[in-house]
Amino acid sequence: MTHTSMSTRAYKAIRSSFLDGRYFPNERLIETELVTQLNVNRAAVREGLARLEQEGLVVRRPGRGAIVRAFTPQESHDILEMRVQMETLTVRWACERKTPQQSLQLEQILENMVRSSESDDVKGFAKSQASMHSLVLTMASANLLTSLVKTLSAHSALIRHRSLSTPGRLPQSSEEHLRIGEALLRGDCEGAAESMRRHLKNVQLSTSQW
Repeated sequence: MTHTSMSTRAYKAIRSSFLDGRYFPNERLIETELVTQLNVNRAAVREGLARLEQEGLVVRRPGRGAIVRAFTPQESHDILEMRVQMETLTVRWACERKTPQQSLQLEQILENMVRSSESDDVKGFAKSQASMHSLVLTMASANLLTSLVKTLSAHSALIRHRSLSTPGRLPQSSEEHLRIGEALLRGDCEGAAESMRRHLKNVQLSTSQW
């Protein structure tokens, strides 16, 4: 494996970890652990972290090294406001264009989400939540819209993960995602879009209290 490919692998793997809920804002990213986990050299990890720093997902703190960035309330509001506009359109198109196989996938994700919520498994819930949002993008079958949403996906994922730590937010978020998913499955496209809008607005509300 070339150095460039190792660097790219490290970058993609760490970024994917943000989406899956394996890291939270202000959590340290320890280079030696990442080298072992990703099976790449230290230079590749450092270059991957540097790319994430350029994207505004990682910051470096004296004495702490690289840590996952925590967004300010204003930054969180702006990112989520952009997501409201894009994801309501995404979920409406997903409802109109979904396949039977995708509906089955969505049902499984919703089941996993409920189990994580009931067991208070924040990271498990975050992973299911990321899977649901990714599947909705696939359902929408719109390459340009998908590209725009993915540009902000890691940023908003970190905001959502922190939001889930707010007392009472996990079961509330679970219920919101169930409403979105159930509306999608029954073909209520406007209902799905409105449920998505309400969900993201509630995330905004919870982040305004930080």
